[in-house]
Amino acid sequence: MASDLGATPITAEWNRLGGGTRQIWYVRYIQWFINAPLLLLELLLATGLSLSDIVTAVFMMMVTIVCGLVGALVESTYKWGYFTMGIASLLYVITIFLVIAPRTTFAAGSRIRTAYIYSAGWLTFMFILYPICWGLSEGGNKIKPTSEMVFYGILDLLAGPFFLFAFISRMRGIDYEAFGLESGKPTDYRRFSGENGHHTEKTPQPAPTATA
Repeated sequence: MASDLGATPITAEWNRLGGGTRQIWYVRYIQWFINAPLLLLELLLATGLSLSDIVTAVFMMMVTIVCGLVGALVESTYKWGYFTMGIASLLYVITIFLVIAPRTTFAAGSRIRTAYIYSAGWLTFMFILYPICWGLSEGGNKIKPTSEMVFYGILDLLAGPFFLFAFISRMRGIDYEAFGLESGKPTDYRRFSGENGHHTEKTPQPAPTATA
């Protein structure tokens, strides 16, 4: 995007900014198509949701992004039909975030539940702002492409690096074993010993016998 690549001009539905055309940055949607599912996986894997629910939420997030891209490239009023479908799939993801996932059993207890609620609320707020920016830029042609880049850029920073840093900071003190996982650091394998890392089990001691 900084090198002015990954964009294409389309005829704007409403010529509010002059020129008759608007530049659509399709490469931005490619980035979202890759990053958004990873954000969902990071958050939802900390919950007690089944794998099928998580995969469905990720799929619906992809549908939202694809609908946004197709709607941005369509020059007629039909773009708002794709926008509506994208909003419907996004509402499904938000329902998973705020209604279904918090009701599940968190393997790591109340601490991870608290971290999840804060993180899900923040990410939901970001996801709501993206369609607003779309409506003002690619959809309604109300703001210039430069303002659009600033708007989306701020959202990408808050929903990406800032969110990751905040979520991981809250997760640092939680034991890996609470998720059924183990650290990749050799020093953390307390149950392993020896040069080859073979698992060693303690021989159970016989129970003491009572003496008369």
